[in-house]
Parts: sequence; structure tokens; C-alpha cells
Amino acid sequence: MPRPRKPGAPSPKRRSRNGCWPCKSRKIKCDEARPICVNCSKASVTCDYSIRLNWEGRRTKQADTHTPESQDESTGGHHGPTTPSVYADSSASSPGLSSVGTPGWFSTWQVNGVDDQPSRPRKRVRVDADASMAGALSSPSMSSPANSPVPPLRPTSTGHHSRRLSVNSLLLGPPGPLENIGPIIPSFPAGEKILSPIQAGSDDSYTCYGIDRGLVDLDVIKNDDFNAISRTYPQDVDEIVCLLEQLGRSTDSRSTQRSKHQPHARDENGRPLEGHHYAKPVVVRIPRKLEPLPSKLLGNPMNMMYFHHFLNHTAEVLVPFDGPQSNPFRTILPRLAVKNDHLLSLMLAYSASHRAKLVCQPEPATRIALWVQDIFPALRSALNDPNQSISNTNVATAIMLASVEIISPTAFGYAIPWQRHLALARDLITARPGGLRWSRSVGSSTAAAEHDEIQMCNFLWSWFAYLDVLGSLSGGGERDVSSAWILDYKVYAPEDDDEIDCIMGFSTGCIYILAKIAELARQEKKKQQQQQQQQQRAASIKGAAPSQTPWQTIPDEATLAAARELERDLARSIALPPRPCPHIMGTPDVAHWNPGEISAVNRAYHHAGSVHLQRRVLGKPASHPDVCRPVGEIVRCLDEISRGGTAETSMLFPLFTVGCETDDEDQRRVVLDRVTCIERTGMEQNRRARELMQRVWRTGQPWETLLTTEFIG
Repeated sequence: MPRPRKPGAPSPKRRSRNGCWPCKSRKIKCDEARPICVNCSKASVTCDYSIRLNWEGRRTKQADTHTPESQDESTGGHHGPTTPSVYADSSASSPGLSSVGTPGWFSTWQVNGVDDQPSRPRKRVRVDADASMAGALSSPSMSSPANSPVPPLRPTSTGHHSRRLSVNSLLLGPPGPLENIGPIIPSFPAGEKILSPIQAGSDDSYTCYGIDRGLVDLDVIKNDDFNAISRTYPQDVDEIVCLLEQLGRSTDSRSTQRSKHQPHARDENGRPLEGHHYAKPVVVRIPRKLEPLPSKLLGNPMNMMYFHHFLNHTAEVLVPFDGPQSNPFRTILPRLAVKNDHLLSLMLAYSASHRAKLVCQPEPATRIALWVQDIFPALRSALNDPNQSISNTNVATAIMLASVEIISPTAFGYAIPWQRHLALARDLITARPGGLRWSRSVGSSTAAAEHDEIQMCNFLWSWFAYLDVLGSLSGGGERDVSSAWILDYKVYAPEDDDEIDCIMGFSTGCIYILAKIAELARQEKKKQQQQQQQQQRAASIKGAAPSQTPWQTIPDEATLAAARELERDLARSIALPPRPCPHIMGTPDVAHWNPGEISAVNRAYHHAGSVHLQRRVLGKPASHPDVCRPVGEIVRCLDEISRGGTAETSMLFPLFTVGCETDDEDQRRVVLDRVTCIERTGMEQNRRARELMQRVWRTGQPWETLLTTEFIG
């Protein structure tokens, strides 16, 4: 019973755990009426029931007064929720980044049965009326056979023991596996391999695990994870054989007949329209080079489905030239991920976000929250521990974290600028004794282990440099960090500057030039801000209204000399004939490498760099011939780049540059058409770039003033 109130004491504050955010912020009781509660209706404010995740932790005195001993005790015993900062120092109980084959959380949660003594009383009965929706979406061929040794999926309990799984509690709670969750999601036997190879679709290079029928992911509470991959006998075996015969037993499971980068629309019954990715079932085949696979994949069909989707579909749109043996996102990154649980979790989160956009469905927010729960303290622990060497996997995990934030700013439920994640990756690279030292020349006498290490460092360097340099040119957000670090890695060998990087899509010589342009643009912007502040202070002293016109500084002699040198570097670099990088050169994929199309992409980036140099460093107007000339050249490069191909996906930055710097309606129409085509690949940054470009057209303002946290690339 509640304690009696003392005479004269104020009435207790009445709050609700599931109320809207305006009521929570005002600390008043919410009636939880949807879509608008009574309090918000009376106050004429927006009623917001959305999920918010606070990575920064609670900014209260109580949180600051906790001693390290109490924090460690709480974390180790899981007695109560904590609110760690994103990059706060993790406790000693935080898991490391080198765990291999860690069983997934699904293997530890029970479906039937409940804790007889819960840690706190449940205040309300909550019945999940949609718990059986997953079964309604499953086709008859996906049912588990009666004689199967694998236990069938048990339905989620909807009785009085059920309670809501909060995304907020997953991401802000203590690290480690969740305990006493109760009947939340299906229970998969710990360490047991639910998925076994299907011989009909396997060969010497690939192992077949079933069929992905393109079902919608309803998230962990409602989704039928067990039947995410159809693998019953004999129906699915016959279908696998038929599908592989239709594809000519290609080296991967993608249909060569589907139209690339088309919207994956569905009819009124939810079936994929003809010509799209899931118009036909997709055979789930994993390269044998990645074996042995961890239990996180073999013990959860949903995870395996997302892993396959990343290898065969997401990786395709991340590079300008996609080859099954030369694409590092198909080969190097998965090889690291199957040996590290944190990197694998981020890869699955990236794939889940991408697939959700392709099938026009909401992202599985709770599933993603479960995957990324322990990653932040583990990365910070690796950075702060002087006795722990920072591995390639640590660096890849930090870069992947920034990539997930770019593709889906709300994937973690609370927007943290991708620049902050990228800063963590930069800190990890800096803390390594050799950084990302690498060699472009891989001789035939190089040992296999050394060869793999060189290829891995090449990949990580290219991936991080692409995000960092294009992020510097994009600007926006909290970023005021120099990309001059990349110049420390420059190889002073003219024969290497013409290599077209397989991640970036342009030559290695060009990335150094773009880094210098980004640094000059950053310095000029800083000067403009300082002089504008001085002008505003002077106007306020005189009592005059500050000027609303954009402030433009005049470059000094040193800046002019550096700009002229960069103009000569651009002219020399663009004249070099392109050649593939070592990732492609040493594989059979080099036979399919299109030098004409890749050369057009390379020239487009050179011209885009010239536009940024003239506009943002030298301050020339958009109508100046030195600006109009490279803008026109970029548009002409589009004639050599096929629509819907992988080379087109890497053209966002040059296209955005043209769209924001041209007033020609014909050029704008061409750019919008190409950007819309790129947007269909399912990457969120493409949509945000297109909306920003159209906002520039509507308002007439410079794109730099409208930019927030968009990544243009």
C-alpha cells in the first residue's frame, strides 16, 4: 500500500512510463490517448510518442555522483539500468572486440515460462494483438517438417506475463546479454546449428542454406525468425535446383534478369512486382571461403538472411565496380566480420536498414538495438587500454559504425552525427603505431598472411579516406576537422597515381587533391566566419542592423598560390589513363572492368573538385566561366555512364555539385533524373542529398548554409 501523505505535503507527481514526450518533459501524467493526448491538445503542442534514444546519458547530478565501484557493481550484476555516454570509458566488464563465434542473445532467452520473482512489479497488462502476424505472412512451403530435428517456432506468449521490450532499455541499459527478459522472442537452442547446408544448391565454392522469399521483417517480438529462410523438403530443394538452372548456376544468387536499382514495389496483395529483386525467390548461398560461420549466423535464420543480403545486394551498391571476387565489401569485410561479433552485428544492422528501404518497410528498430548494444563501450575500451593493440577489426568496426549512421540516421533510435563516429575511427587509427601503413605493390613472393594484411589495410584506408575526405568537402554538422592526415600516406610514385580505387571510384592521386581542396575550403570558411563575427560586433556597437548578405573574404597570396598549384595538379591527374587497383587487378573480375565508364566517373570527380576549388576557395560566382566549364564537363561525363549500373551509384557527389551550382533547367533536369535513379538503391544519404538539392532550388540559398548532417557521397 502507498504511504499516507503527510499533512500539508504537496500531492505526488503523477507520471506515466508510456506517455508522450511533452508530458514527460513537463513531468505530468499523460492519459496516453493517441494520436494526441489531452494535455497536448490543451497546450496546443505537438504530441510525440516516438522512440528516442539518448546516447549521451542522463545529464543529472545523480549520474555524476556515482562512484566507479558502484558503476562496476551495477554493470556486473545487471541490477538496474545505466546510461553510459556513447564514448564514455567502459567498465572492466565490457566485452572485448576479439570474440569469435559468440552465441547470439536469442539463444539465452526463453519463450515459455516466466520469472516467478520479477525484479519489479508489472504495472499493467499488455496483450500483443499482432504477435501472430508473422505466421500469416509465411507461405505453406515455409512450414517446418514434422520429422525435423529442429524444434518448431513457439508462439510468443500474450498472457499477463508479457511486457514491452523497450529499444531505449536495450541501448541505454548495462552491456552484456539481457537477463530476466521473459517471453519476448523465440528461443533458439544455445550453440546449436539450426541451419544446415542443402546439398542440392551447394558446390565447391558456395554453401546453400535455403531460399529468401522476401518476407517483411516485423521486428524481433512479432517476426517469425525461424522461418526467415525457407528450407523444407522436398519442395524447396526442387525449387533451388530450378532457380539455379535458370540463373545458369552463376557465381552468386542474384538474378541477372532483374532491372538494377529499380524500386522494389509491391502490388495490393504485398507481392513483389515483376522485374524487381524479390519477384523471384532468392537462393541463399554463402562463399565457402568465409567458413566456418559463427553460431550467430548458423543459429539464427534471420541473421543468416541479412548476412546473405549484405554480401549479394548491399555490397553491390557500395562500389563503382562490383565483382564477386574483387569487391572488398564481399570479400575482406565479411572475412573480418565472421571472426568478430561486434563487426558482424553492425554488418547485419547495415543490411537490415538497406533491405527495409528496398522493400519499403520500417526498419526493425529493436533488432538493430539488440545488435549494437555493446559496441560503443567495447570500442572505447580498446582505445583507452594501453595494453590492448588496436586491430584492423577495431578500425573496421568504428568505420562501419559511421557508415550505419550515414545510411540510416535513425537506425539507432537517437541521432548522433556520423562525424562523431568517424572521429572515433580516426582516434583508433592514430593510436595504432603504424596507423594504416600500406603498400600498393603486392609482389608474387609476398607471403599469404602478409598479402592479406596489405589488402586489408588498403581496404580500410580507402574506406575511411573516402568517408573522411568527402565528408570534409560536404561540411555540415559539428565537423571542423582537417583531412590533412591523408597526405601522410601519399606514395610519391607517379606510376601509382593513376590507379582507380575500387572503393572511391576515382584515382588515388585525386583523393589527395580533394583532401587539399577540402582543407583550403575549411580554412576559408573559418576566415569568413571570423570576419563576419567582427562585422556583426562592429554593427552592434554602432547600433546598425547587421548585414544579411553572405560574407565573402578575399583569398590571401598563400591561398591563391596553393589554389593555382591544385589547378595544375588536377590537370595532370585527369590526363592520366586509368588502371584498376590491386583488389581488381589480381582477380578474374578484371576482364569485366569497363575502363571507359570508370574513366568517366574519375573525370567527374576531378571536375567536381575544380568546382569546389573555384567556388569555395577562390570565391568565384556560379556564373563564372571557370565554374561553368567543369559543371558542363560533369554533365557530359554522364553520357558515358550507364543508367542503373554500379558506376552510377558512385556519382552522387559530382551530381550534387552540378545541381547546386547550375541555373540551367536542362542540366537540373538531367541531374534530378540521375539522382532519383541512384536514390532507388536504398541508401538514405541519396534521398537526403536530393532533398537538400531541391531545397537549394526553391530557396536560392547556398547549399552550405542549408546543410546539417548530410553526407554527400
